[in-house]
Amino acid sequence: MAPPTHAWTRSHIWITVAIAAGAALVTGLVVWLATSANDSAAPGPTPTLNVTATPTVVPEPTPTPQPTPEATVATCENIVTEGLRAMMALQEWTVEETTGAQIGATPFAKFPDGPPPGQLICRWAADHTAATDNVVDFAWAPVEESATAGIVDALVGAGYTRQDTDAGIVVLGTFEGDDAYVFTGSDVRWAPSIEAVGYVTAPTETP
Repeated sequence: MAPPTHAWTRSHIWITVAIAAGAALVTGLVVWLATSANDSAAPGPTPTLNVTATPTVVPEPTPTPQPTPEATVATCENIVTEGLRAMMALQEWTVEETTGAQIGATPFAKFPDGPPPGQLICRWAADHTAATDNVVDFAWAPVEESATAGIVDALVGAGYTRQDTDAGIVVLGTFEGDDAYVFTGSDVRWAPSIEAVGYVTAPTETP
């Protein structure tokens, strides 16, 4: 006996529908997996790092130490003017220091406290070995202004005369042609006459 046609047909339809639904489900799953795999494999945007540049530190220049100027040392050549040296050279006179020597002038021995430290006494002559008066002496010494008044007063008390001039305090011997001192406030200059003392200068002023 043949099976009923309608029962087989319904069973066949349900099986077909189930197979189709299953195939659709499998296809959807495959598509979802493929999409997820692509999304996972695709690299995301590279993050940008904001790096702050470190400022360059420029060191301050080290100042170059300036050399301390050396003090000018008094010599027989630089305590007289260039004009006097030229005149002596024409006469073929030479100079020798006589500070502390047994010969020569001792102008600062008259000071109340004795010769100032740093005194310099020089003699110009054509022949230093000859016994002659054909010589000329010049002297210079540093003297602070605070010490000047006492020295000047002592010289005036010994018979000298005082004159206040633009060049400084001039102290002259009693008689014409006697020796002369000039106190400038920083030094004292001496020569055997008022005319000659004009040739004496400070070492720092001599070219």
